[in-house]
Amino acid sequence: MASNLENACNLIINVSEGKTGEYGAGVTWSSVDGFIGNVYINEKNFLGRGQKLSLNWDFGGITNYSISFQEPWLMGTELSLGIGLYDRSYKSKITSGGAENEYNINKKGGNISLGYNLFGDWNGLIRCKIENSIMELLGDNSTGSGIDKSRARSLTFQLDRDTSNHFFNPTSGAIDIFSIEYAGQLLGGDEDFTKYNIDLRRFYPTFGENHAWSVRLKTGFSDGELSLLEKYCLGGPTVLRGYKPNAFTGTELLLIQLEYHVPIVEKIKGIIFVDVGNVWEGKEKIDLGDLHYSYGVGLRINSPFGIIKLEYGFSEQGTGETQFGIGYPF
Repeated sequence: MASNLENACNLIINVSEGKTGEYGAGVTWSSVDGFIGNVYINEKNFLGRGQKLSLNWDFGGITNYSISFQEPWLMGTELSLGIGLYDRSYKSKITSGGAENEYNINKKGGNISLGYNLFGDWNGLIRCKIENSIMELLGDNSTGSGIDKSRARSLTFQLDRDTSNHFFNPTSGAIDIFSIEYAGQLLGGDEDFTKYNIDLRRFYPTFGENHAWSVRLKTGFSDGELSLLEKYCLGGPTVLRGYKPNAFTGTELLLIQLEYHVPIVEKIKGIIFVDVGNVWEGKEKIDLGDLHYSYGVGLRINSPFGIIKLEYGFSEQGTGETQFGIGYPF
C-alpha cells in the first residue's frame, strides 16, 4: 500500500518465482545390478501449494516405472499425504535352505501414507501397501519351486527421527526408525505376518568434523509365515559386506555395523568397517554365538552424482567381495 506520509518512502519489490521443476537422465553402475539408466521429472510445487510430483524410469539391470505425489499440508492441516505407484522388475540371487537360486522378480503395487510431526524431531507415519509379486526360478535347479505368485496387503506403523547433520555424509547426530508391519487376511491378499523392525544409527565426530565413527544396530522379528520375498536378507553392499547379496535369509534378523571415516583429500574419505550379524528361521533358537562377520576397507567419493562407494570386504572364511555403488552410506 502506498504511503502519503511526508517522511516515508514507497518501496516496490518485484518478485519472480524460481523454477520448481527439474528433469534429467543419468547412468549408474553397481556390483549387484550392473548398469542402470535413469530418466526422471520432478516438480516441487505441482499445484502451487508445495506439493511434490515425481516421475521416474530406470532401465538396464533393473526396470522400474514409478510415480509419487506428496502433499505436505493435507486440507490445510499438519498431516502430510504420500501416494506412490510402481512396476519393478529385476533379477536376484537368493540363498534359502542352503541353496542359491536365481529369480526373475516383478513387483507391481502402490502405497498411500499419512505422516505427522508428533513432538520435537519425532514423526509418526501410517502406510497402506498393495503389492502383487511374481518370482520365476531361472535355470535348471530342482531345489526351486518354479513360479510363485503372491498378493501382499499390509499396514505399517512407523515412528522415526533424523537429527544427522548431513543427508549423504553425516558425521554427527542420529537416525532412529521403529516400525510394525501387519499383513493378514483381514486386509486381503495371500501374506499373513507381522514384522517388528528397529533401525538405530549414531554418528560421532572425532578429531574434528571430518573424522567420524558410525554405528548401526538393526533388528527384525516376525510372527506368522513369511514368503521368500518378505524374509530378511543379509549380504551385499549395505548389510554384511564381504558376502554375496542375499547370502542369508530368515524370519529374524540381527545386524551390527561399525565404520570409521578418515579424510584423504577433499571430497574423498577412506573407511574401515566391521559388520556382524545373522538371520534365523522362526523354528530356530537365536544363538548370539552363531553370528557371521565381515571386515574391510573402502572409499567414499563425493561426486556430482551422489556418494560413490567402493569397498572390499572379507568374510569369516577369508573370501572377499568387491562392492560398488552410488547412494547413501549403510
